[in-house]
Amino acid sequence: MIIGDARKEILNLPKELNFDLIFLDGFSPQKCPEIWSYEFLSQLKNKIKYEGYLITYTSAAAVRKSLKNLGFNLFNILPTLSNKNHWSDGTLATFDNQQNNPYIKQLSEMEIEHLNTKASIPYRDPTGEMLSKEILEIRKKEQQFSKLLDTNSWRKKWEMA
Repeated sequence: MIIGDARKEILNLPKELNFDLIFLDGFSPQKCPEIWSYEFLSQLKNKIKYEGYLITYTSAAAVRKSLKNLGFNLFNILPTLSNKNHWSDGTLATFDNQQNNPYIKQLSEMEIEHLNTKASIPYRDPTGEMLSKEILEIRKKEQQFSKLLDTNSWRKKWEMA
C-alpha cells in the first residue's frame, strides 16, 4: 500500500510495473475530481496490462468519455437493482474485448448518447497539482460555453427527469 497523493505517487512506480487490475474507488468526481481527471486516468492507462481491467463504481459521463478517448473499451457493470434511473453499478474499462461475462454489457444507446452531452466534458488537471475547486471551476466554464447537449435535455429524452 502506498499512501500519499495518487497523482504524485503513480509517477514513482517503476516503469516496468503494470497491473492486471486497478480498482478506482475514490469519492465521486464532483467531490474529488483530481483522481478522475483525464490526465490521471491517462497515467492509470499506462499502468494496466493489455488484458487488464480498470473497474470503478462510477458511470459519470466525464469519466467514461475520458476512458473512451484514452482507447479503452467500455462496459456497463449491470445493476443489481431494477430501477430506470439506476442503469449502472459502474464501469469496466479494458483494452481487451469482453465476451461471455454475465456481469457486464456493452454501453446502451442511452449511455453512448450520454457521452455526447455537457456532462461528458472531462475534468482537467494538466499539472497534476490543481486543487479540486480549480478543476471544477475550469470544467464548469467549459460546460457553459459548450455547444453539446445539456444533461437535463438528455435526461428528459430518456424519461429520467
